[in-house]
Amino acid sequence: MSEQSNSRASVTTVNAEKFKKTVFVRIVVSRPGVTVKIKSMTKLDEYVSKLKEESGGAFKSDSLGVVIPSGTNAVAATKRIFIKVPPDKENGRQVIRDPIDKASKYLSEVKSRLTGRFGVAQPSRIMDGLYVLPESQVGAFQDEIEAAKSKLTLDFIPEIESEYDAMIERAQTAKLADGGLGPLFNRGDYPTAEEFCKAFGIDALWLKLGVPDNLPAELQAQFRADFERRTTEATEEIFTALRVQFAELIEHAAEVLKPGDDGKARKFNTSTLENIKAFSAVFEQRNIFGDAELQSLVEKARALMTGMDTDKIRKSQEVRELAQRKFSEIKEQVDKMVSTVPSRKFNLDED
Repeated sequence: MSEQSNSRASVTTVNAEKFKKTVFVRIVVSRPGVTVKIKSMTKLDEYVSKLKEESGGAFKSDSLGVVIPSGTNAVAATKRIFIKVPPDKENGRQVIRDPIDKASKYLSEVKSRLTGRFGVAQPSRIMDGLYVLPESQVGAFQDEIEAAKSKLTLDFIPEIESEYDAMIERAQTAKLADGGLGPLFNRGDYPTAEEFCKAFGIDALWLKLGVPDNLPAELQAQFRADFERRTTEATEEIFTALRVQFAELIEHAAEVLKPGDDGKARKFNTSTLENIKAFSAVFEQRNIFGDAELQSLVEKARALMTGMDTDKIRKSQEVRELAQRKFSEIKEQVDKMVSTVPSRKFNLDED
């Protein structure tokens, strides 16, 4: 890796050969379908008539078991075959009660933890949905996938299986305005509990990219040149995107710690520090091209946050001013590192 410096910025060229020590992965999350197309216009008309009669027109559209697209043929209407159990609130936080939603949310959380904004794997910049991580991280990554499968099987699937028949009965017997299906109910729409639960899953598909050897020589040369170009571009983007993400987090922290136009302290959310901590926690795994400059700044941010929390910042003007000054110093340094950025726009929240 070589650097060319000027008075404004440090422009870094990254060695694309390091991509050879990485692997690509897709995370595939599967869930069972819970909606079915309505095939009978006669039963749909009967459903609508009974709904109007039952509710007198006073019902919430989001509670219905049927969705009829406006301005389209009613044959495109769909029905939800299960009634969602509404969430509760405990200590001001939403708690999911629906067993199907619980399993789905858990799978989404696992995928986000692995490939989300602060995931171990990063967007490959080569293809949407394809992520990259060092070969050394494959074992730990796969262990997380297996642990998620185990937790899904032990903690979430049994609840769905135990409530499955009751959920079907609710869809059949509940009032239409509460999501019941009434004349649209069809027992044939429901697989067995075992079949339904088998549809939940999460898997990692591992890939090594390259050009096939069994191509004509001319095509091999052409495709290899194209692949090398794409790899080089992706390397530069991954390298720079990590800097951009850190810069945005630090800039936000420095900005919200400044007094407002009225001289009063601005609202400081817990997520401001938590996001920087989350980035720092996985930085070593994501720093696949060995960005020593960025590593130094991440370590400074990590040291700054040691012993610091949102309450201390909110309650102590001294702590707030110290944090603002230190984050601003880090911001100045990281700004120099990202002042020259490739033209493609980074999607730092790709999932």
